[in-house]
Amino acid sequence: MNRSAVAFAASCGVLAVAGLIDAAGAGTGIPVTVTFQSSIQSPGSDQIGSDGNGAYVDGGAIEARLDASGNLNLDTALHDLAGSRTLFVAFQDAKTVCTTCGAPLVPFTNPTLRDAYMSTSSVTVNGTLVGGLLQMPVPSVGRTNLNVNIGGWFVRFNPTYYPGSTPVTVTRVDEHNWTIEAASPSTGTDWAGLIRLSKNGRETNVGEYYLPTQIMVYCPSC
Repeated sequence: MNRSAVAFAASCGVLAVAGLIDAAGAGTGIPVTVTFQSSIQSPGSDQIGSDGNGAYVDGGAIEARLDASGNLNLDTALHDLAGSRTLFVAFQDAKTVCTTCGAPLVPFTNPTLRDAYMSTSSVTVNGTLVGGLLQMPVPSVGRTNLNVNIGGWFVRFNPTYYPGSTPVTVTRVDEHNWTIEAASPSTGTDWAGLIRLSKNGRETNVGEYYLPTQIMVYCPSC
């Protein structure tokens, strides 16, 4: 994703505090490999997944790292370099929709490939803030904010700054592996705020959506 666009968005008020500030650590940190349970070819019930070209490995146009705070940063199209990738995202299952916000209320409905920037923040274990993924005890299960930026639209599993949304579940399996999961709508536990950013930088929360996904993070040097 074009970093100038991220920097612009980060300058627009709450977005900076809501997760985009993590981009400031770009280019530093511990390389990881990120794998999604589903792909654009086989999305199943997931609403966030891969482009079908395998795992996202740090290097070149892909940035996949744990930053200085221990949080995940995944940029599928770093500086728009050759070899960039995408994620698929879909908005098919609304929990609530803004009735006064005006169109468009979603960027698209069916699974669609987009350049994306994804990050985690504010991991808690047993209700206590521990920091990032890297600070989680081994083994443990917690909750984390999950942020996804897709060109003027922002997905926020972040109830602190986007009331109405929830965090998602994160499991530290061992020293090197984590699983991040936004549950399916049948559980009724996880949903995201969908934020539309206008050309003048105004944020509009257009609704909450169920966006199930499962993401595996592998850190060989952790």
